Amino acid sequence: MATKLITKSMLLDLEQMALENTAFPDRLNALLDALSVPEHGQGRAMWLEEAAGIKLLAATKWFSGTKPRRSNLTTLATSIEANYPVNVTKEEILDYLSGKLVKLDVNAELARSGLSPPEQGFIQTVVSRAMKEKNLDPLDQDNAVLWTKVVIRVARYYAVKASKGAAPDEDTVLATASAFLDLAILDAI
Repeated sequence: MATKLITKSMLLDLEQMALENTAFPDRLNALLDALSVPEHGQGRAMWLEEAAGIKLLAATKWFSGTKPRRSNLTTLATSIEANYPVNVTKEEILDYLSGKLVKLDVNAELARSGLSPPEQGFIQTVVSRAMKEKNLDPLDQDNAVLWTKVVIRVARYYAVKASKGAAPDEDTVLATASAFLDLAILDAI
């Protein structure tokens, strides 16, 4: 599988790579560059096809932004761990590829949603309430990424609904926050 003989361990700084590459295609290309996989147009998609166990068309779509299935990412991470002398585990590669290491700036994302500061505070409060209902502490550092993902999703939902007419009521926003929280816990968003 390896594209060239590698005689020393490859030191990957996945956290730094995640800071520099927030979009999936950028993270994927940065990882493949670090692994010395041939450039796009010189066999990169074919390498990905074999490593991830996907069709060539799907491999090319990954480079243009199509988000892959988690099972395909798991296959890719397993292949990298098995065929390259890297200093990271399969789980760490999977976290990197799935975006868990990307630091989300909740304030910037909320500002982009176009919501007013009171609306932003409302969304944050409702998401915190939804987390507490599921016995999750929104102030616990271990839940920070989960909270951030859900706040951003609910803010986008709220902004879309508000732009089409009346803003959704608190119960609707709470139900939406609970649904997004369930998805985030399952690592689906």
